[in-house]
Amino acid sequence: MSRAIKTALGALLALALSLGGAAAVWAEEAERAPEYERVPVYYNELMVARAYRAGDVVYLAPEDICYCLGLEAKTEFWQEGGERFVSVSAPGLALNARQDSDFLAVNGRYLYNPDDYITMDGRAYFPLDQMALAFSLRCVFFDAERRLALDFSKAEILTGGPDYYEDRFGADNLLWLSRIISSESIGQPMAGKIGVGNVVLNRVQSDVYPNSIFSVIFDTMHGFQFQPVYNKSIYQTASEDSVVAACLCLEGYNTVGDSLFFVNPQRTDDTWFRAAKQLVASIGDHDFYR
Repeated sequence: MSRAIKTALGALLALALSLGGAAAVWAEEAERAPEYERVPVYYNELMVARAYRAGDVVYLAPEDICYCLGLEAKTEFWQEGGERFVSVSAPGLALNARQDSDFLAVNGRYLYNPDDYITMDGRAYFPLDQMALAFSLRCVFFDAERRLALDFSKAEILTGGPDYYEDRFGADNLLWLSRIISSESIGQPMAGKIGVGNVVLNRVQSDVYPNSIFSVIFDTMHGFQFQPVYNKSIYQTASEDSVVAACLCLEGYNTVGDSLFFVNPQRTDDTWFRAAKQLVASIGDHDFYR
């Protein structure tokens, strides 16, 4: 298992609970509570919990899901280095997140979570889409009735493990995808980091480019395709968030569709891209084209 991914997971799997940090979280939730609409949660036609809604996002507590599955769960909050963390543990479940990080980890696997999590009643509530993936739930929100119904008929906690990505996709693939993301997207948001990885994987699937991550990155048939290969920064250790972004790409998350190119117009002349290609998305400093 690579040191970078171990470090990324280790930050989320920290065991110490800071009581001062938890108090700050609970104090803040009281101020934010009016922003969220309470939503009753039903299972087998019985109300079993409540969720919260803000705009189009419904937040559900993993503890309530575990309760319906007959599992006892525990939530812990702490602060470290000015950052806030939360963990939810139960038999077969280790869910960990860092606030404002755009991702969470479930049993060693990453889920893209741009809507973050909220804290209410001393517990963490996560977006419904991520909870549905983490527990294989079917969830139906009845807008007219303002209620949420859960179907546990096929419920199963997401499985992974500390070496999941290396075992499933290959250590070299994870290494080079992480490095190209890291060297190309310094200072970019997670969505942009994922976008860079998407471009590489889209090229792997294209008939125009080589058919492996390494070969795409180091392709020089028409000159260097990526500046970090030319200036050798591709050989630097990937940042923790870039390793996570690579894992999210391998999980299938995509923020830029079928883009095959990206460019920073502040650093590179993008005249050819604007004239010859179709703009798909602009994320952070990068424009993505197909």
